[in-house]
Amino acid sequence: MDKVAIVILNWNGAKMLQQYLPTVLNYSRDEATVYVADNASTDNSLDLLHTKFPECKTIVLDKNWGFAEGYNKALKEIEAEYYLLLNSDIEVTHHWLTPLVEFMDVHPEVAACQPKMLSIYNKDMFEYAGACGGYLDRLGYPFCRGRIFDTIEEDNGQYDYATEILWATGAALMIRSKDYWDAGGLDGRFFAHCEEIDLCWRLRIRGRKLYCLPESQVYHVGGGTLPKSNPMKTFLNFRNNLTMLYKCLPDSELKPVMRWRWWLDYLAAWQTLILNRNWGDFKAIFKARRAFKRWRKDFDDDRRTIQDNRVLQDIPEQCRFSLLWQYYAKGRKHFSQLVLLLCCLLMSVSVQAQEFEVQCEDTCTHVHGIDLSHYQGEVFWHIVGDSTRMKYVYLKATEGGDRIDDTFERNIEMAHHHGLKVGSYHFYRPRTDQLKQLRNFQSQCLPREQDLIPMIDIETTSGLPTEDFCDSLFYFLDLVEEVYHQKPLIYTGRNFYNKHLLGKIDDYKLMIAMYTEEEPVVADERDIILWQYTGKGRIVGVNGFVDKSRFMGEHSLRDIRYRH
Repeated sequence: MDKVAIVILNWNGAKMLQQYLPTVLNYSRDEATVYVADNASTDNSLDLLHTKFPECKTIVLDKNWGFAEGYNKALKEIEAEYYLLLNSDIEVTHHWLTPLVEFMDVHPEVAACQPKMLSIYNKDMFEYAGACGGYLDRLGYPFCRGRIFDTIEEDNGQYDYATEILWATGAALMIRSKDYWDAGGLDGRFFAHCEEIDLCWRLRIRGRKLYCLPESQVYHVGGGTLPKSNPMKTFLNFRNNLTMLYKCLPDSELKPVMRWRWWLDYLAAWQTLILNRNWGDFKAIFKARRAFKRWRKDFDDDRRTIQDNRVLQDIPEQCRFSLLWQYYAKGRKHFSQLVLLLCCLLMSVSVQAQEFEVQCEDTCTHVHGIDLSHYQGEVFWHIVGDSTRMKYVYLKATEGGDRIDDTFERNIEMAHHHGLKVGSYHFYRPRTDQLKQLRNFQSQCLPREQDLIPMIDIETTSGLPTEDFCDSLFYFLDLVEEVYHQKPLIYTGRNFYNKHLLGKIDDYKLMIAMYTEEEPVVADERDIILWQYTGKGRIVGVNGFVDKSRFMGEHSLRDIRYRH
C-alpha cells in the first residue's frame, strides 16, 4: 500500500501534463506514488504519458465521468493511506509535500488539508480556487483566506499560519483514504463544482477537522474544467451549491436559508442580465433553480444519513454573518477584515465550554504566558493582568520588511501597566532583505520597553532550500544580536526544527510549538526553554483563541530576562 498517492484526473489535458507533471514527479517522487486517471481523453494524453512519463502510473476510465465520479472510480483502484487530489494545471514547489504529510501524521483528528494556493500568472497573488483555505457564510456562499467573491488579495504573508478551515480546495486536496470513504467520497451526481466543499462539510459534520498549511505552497493556472464565463459553470455552481445546502444544513436552518436563497438567486440572475447584459448566465441561474427543484428528492436519503451521523451541531467555520452584506454594504472585501467577526463567532459557539473548561495553568505549577497580535483584536488588559495566571506576554511587533502590528504600541503600554513581563517578536520572512527586516523590528522593539529578550518567529522557508534558508536566517540572527547585545529567543514548531534547524541553533534558547498533551522532545533532544502547548487557549479578557506557553523543567523568567 502506498503512503501517499498523488492522483491527477485528466481529460484532454496533454498540454497541461507536459508542462506541469515534471514538477510533480521531480518534487514528489521520494514521498509519493504519482497516478494519472484519464477520463477517456480524445487528445494524445495517454501517448504522452507512456512515452514521456513512464514512471507515472496510469488509470484509464471508460468515459468522461466528470471530476467527482472520475475521482471516485480512480481512487477505488488505489490503496494508500493518503490520497492527494491534484489538478493537472498545478505547479508544485520544492518540499511542498513534506509539511502536509508530517502534519497529517501527527494529527490523527485531521481528515484533510491543503497547501497555500497562488496564481501561476502572478505568483504574489492568491488563486481563486481555494487561496489559503475556505469557509462558508450563513447562506452558503463560499469564501477564502485571500479571496472573497471576485476580490483576490496579494500574498504578503498575512495568512502564513496553519489554521482550521471548513473546506479545502479540490485542486490540491490531501485526505485520509479512510475519511474519504467513510464520508461517502465526492458526490458523483455533482459532476463538477462544489463537490469538494460538499465532501469537506460532511467531514466537519462528522467531527473531523480540516486545515490549510501555508508552509506548503503551489501555483495554479485555474479554469481547467470550465472557464469562469461559461454558463455551464454558472449552472453547476448554483445547482450544486443549493444541493449541498439541502444535504448538510441542520433542520433548524434549512427552511430560512432556502427562503433567502430563493430571493437572492433570482436577484443575482436579474442583476447579471441588467447590469452585465449576460443572457447566458441569466438563463443558467434559472435552469439551475429548476434542476435543483426537480432532483431535490433524490437527496432525501443522503440528508437523513448526514444528519444521523452529525457530531457537531455548531461548526465555527460556517460563519453566522452574511457575506453579501459584509462585502457590498460594509465594504469588507479582504478576509483580514472579517477576522474579528470570526473571533466573535468562535467565542459564541464555545462560551459554555469555556465556563467549565479546566485550563493547563489551573492544574500545574509552571509559569505560563501568552503571545498576542492584532488577530486577537482589543485586549482588556486590566482583566488579563488581574484575573489570570499569565505572568508574561510576547507581543507581535513586526513582520518582514515593512509590516507593523497595529495593536503593538497600545498592547505593550497596557501589558506593562497591568504587571506582565513583556517581550516583542518579529515574524521572519526568509526572502525579504535582512537589513530591512532588522530596521523594521528596531523601529518597534525598543530596548527600554523590554523585560524579555527579543523573539524571532520562524515558521516558513518561503520555498527556499534548507541551506539557503539557513544562510538567510543566520545572517539575520547575527544582526539582531549585534543590535540588542544578546541572542534572541527562537520560536518554531517541532517538525520545522527537526527538518530545517536540527543541530544548527544550539547556542540559542528555544521555544517549541507542539499542540499535544506530551511535552515536546526534538530529534537531538536539546534543551527547550518554553513550550507553546496550544494555539486555541482561552483566557478572560481576550476575544478568540490565544497561543499559550509555559516554561519547561526548572526554567523560569530569569532565563529570558532582557539584559539592559
